[in-house]
Amino acid sequence: MSDAAPALSSSLPGTTPPPAASRRPRATLSDRVGQATAEGLGLLLLTMVWTATTALFLVWPSIPALPAVAASAALFTAVHLRTPRQRARLRLRRIPLPAWAVVLAALATAAWAAASWRVWQHLLPSAASGSPPYADALRQPGVWLAAGIATLLLGPLVEEVGYRGWIQGRFTRLLGVWPALVITALVFAATHGRPRALPVLLATALVFGAARRLSGSLWLPIVLHVAANASNLPGLAGWELTVPGAAVLAPSAAAILVWLGVRYSPRARRRRATARRATTTAIPATR
Repeated sequence: MSDAAPALSSSLPGTTPPPAASRRPRATLSDRVGQATAEGLGLLLLTMVWTATTALFLVWPSIPALPAVAASAALFTAVHLRTPRQRARLRLRRIPLPAWAVVLAALATAAWAAASWRVWQHLLPSAASGSPPYADALRQPGVWLAAGIATLLLGPLVEEVGYRGWIQGRFTRLLGVWPALVITALVFAATHGRPRALPVLLATALVFGAARRLSGSLWLPIVLHVAANASNLPGLAGWELTVPGAAVLAPSAAAILVWLGVRYSPRARRRRATARRATTTAIPATR
């Protein structure tokens, strides 16, 4: 009799039954893949706009090309940053590393990119024709400023928002961390249109992807991307690494990046934060 009381009381006049738990229906894998495909087509369209405007440097060597490149970069970035949810998913947050570690990571990335490219050119001489497409533009007196701004500032920002921000973030939620990192690196290397430089581009993309994953911030791969692009500047000025020097510099720079990745991984940061809290909350010893 007492068991029926709650049911009877809920049906009495003037009483309101407790609200049923409202849960959002969970999207199936096919729904998520369809949404990712639709967003990917939009990303591809914006990437084509970005590529077309940067190609103006090769056919329209003048400073007025800069507004077109800046407008396409602004459009690309605005589409991916228009809502707080998008900004949160892109992980545009403060880099959780000290300034010296960020500077060291940028220098190591620049050194590794230049040295690994020099070693690869020695191993595959035909790869010399796979130099960055913006190299010639940077040599032209009338366009070097606009090309420099596009390739050293706007390019890394747009590409990292697209590749590490959108593609890697999306596939991490769909497939997991490691498949997303590899897929993003493959897409990055394949879409750069430099088949002879594919191994170097693939390894560089893995560095950017690991930086995004380990730091939890999109700003770190943007900084490293700027450093990697800037590593081409000495070669444009006629200074190149020797092959023995590059063979020593490449693994040394890679070792520094691995050390920074281990030292400032999420697990290591949590361990240090726990140790700091334990130190600050410790009861002082009584006299």
